[in-house]
Amino acid sequence: MKNVGSTPLTDVYYMRTVDPDQEQPFTGNFNTNNYVAYQRYETGDPAGYVHPTIPNLCLVAASGVRYPELYMGLGSVDSHCRVNTHPGLEHFRPEDTWTKNAWKGYDSGSPWNADQATDLAFRYSSIDPGASVQFKFSYVLLESDLTRALSALEAVSINAPSARVSGPSVLFQITIDDGRNEGNCLEAEYQTTSSCLIASVEFYIYTSAVGR
Repeated sequence: MKNVGSTPLTDVYYMRTVDPDQEQPFTGNFNTNNYVAYQRYETGDPAGYVHPTIPNLCLVAASGVRYPELYMGLGSVDSHCRVNTHPGLEHFRPEDTWTKNAWKGYDSGSPWNADQATDLAFRYSSIDPGASVQFKFSYVLLESDLTRALSALEAVSINAPSARVSGPSVLFQITIDDGRNEGNCLEAEYQTTSSCLIASVEFYIYTSAVGR
């Protein structure tokens, strides 16, 4: 995210939210067992949620009620991240990821059985004019895949055509530089640029007036 204005932006949030429902096609049940697996520590947090070796790891999880192997996790490793799960199928206020505390009563051994969303958010106290912040996150189907997925993202670059994008569709360019020649990569591209063009992908950007 980049501040393209002329004054500092304060208390800036970015959030991803998802209502998992992954067991519904198999059992008809929209409920999942939801819990915060790992949380970067902030004052007031209970003990036991900080990862023993990766203190900035944030991971919220939802597993199937009848089939717990149907797992979905949403997480990041970042000093600005926070995860949560609380009642509601659509969460529009990223600050709730910090202020709603019901998640503190649940964990993997005693999850929250409900049809509700899981959230991952990032918060920045200030972004100066012209400054940018970067973060990465991943959806995973195994808890152990999170750090691998985030490491893989280090090789990926997504380039917007300009600092401001708008409209019904915007064309972005995705490139990868992992030091190998494989997949859809062309050898000539590696020889000349050390970067491999994967594809051009259309991202559709939708806006809505929340609360109306």
